[in-house]
Formats: sequence, structure tokens, C-alpha cells
Amino acid sequence: AAKTEAFWFYRYLSIVYDKIVNPGHWTEEMREAALKPANLGPDMDVVDVGGGTGFCTIGILEAGATPKQVTMMDQSPHQLSKARKKDALRDVTIIEGDAEDLPFETDSKDRYVSAGSIEYWPEPQRGICESYRILKPGGQACMIGSDPAPPLHRASDRAVHLSLAERKQETALCGSG
Repeated sequence: AAKTEAFWFYRYLSIVYDKIVNPGHWTEEMREAALKPANLGPDMDVVDVGGGTGFCTIGILEAGATPKQVTMMDQSPHQLSKARKKDALRDVTIIEGDAEDLPFETDSKDRYVSAGSIEYWPEPQRGICESYRILKPGGQACMIGSDPAPPLHRASDRAVHLSLAERKQETALCGSG
């Protein structure tokens, strides 16, 4: 039900998302600060999960990621339609998909980024476990979410950095091992 609600919510919100929503609560400065823990750079396979209209993906590119090695994924075809029209994203792979069932091979990505998406996942632990699954040993995840209580303007203060150099946390969280 939550994913269906999100589909319809973003069906209409995507129309004004870049002009009204992002400028109101997710600035370029906030994005830059929130992405620092991801230690992004060239020659890394990066995935942006819940990439929406591509605002965070553009930040990933600005942080030094190679466009042809970046995949942006979202469940909303309407948000992705907006992203596909952005010149800055022309060399990024843009796909529709589910954060809780990622369409990537195990141990295939160097970096996992997700900004403003986890709040909409019906089973956040499942999505977090998927991030662990797809990251290569030594890979890093950066999940950025907003505090559900006001002010929502502190997304960068809520950045979570998950270092996967050791997989002990994965065993405890996801029950694998």
C-alpha cells in the first residue's frame, strides 16, 4: 500500500518537484555536505537509490563520480521522466526499481547513496540489507533522510554513513552469515 501511495503522490508532485519542493528543503549546500561521508570519486560504480528527479545524482557527479559508472534508480516513472530530460544526467544509467529489491548483483557496487527515500520504504531494514548485499567489500553506503519533525531543513544533519569495510554490522542487522 505504501508503494502505491508513493507512486500516486509522486505522479503529481513530480510536476513541481524541482521548482518548489527541492529548493524549499534540500539545497545544493546541504546536498554537498550530506554526500561528503560517501567519499565519492572517479572509477567507482555508484548507485543512487530513490534518485527521484536526479538532484542528488547531480551532486554525486559534482563530487567526482564518473557519469557512465553511476546508476540512478527510482520507483516513480514520473520522477525518472523529469531526470531523463536533464542534460547533466545524459551519461548516467537511469532505471526504474525498488529499493527493497535491488536489481544489482551481490558485491557489485563501490558506493550506495540514497537521499530522501528511506522514509517511504515500507520495510526499511530490508532496503538497508539490500545496500549491504550489493556493495563490494570495503564499499560504503550513505543514506540521507530527514527528521520527520520540523524543521525538515536539516537533511544534511541526518546523513548516515555506513562503512562496510567490516561486515559484522551486516550480520547483526540482516541476519546473514
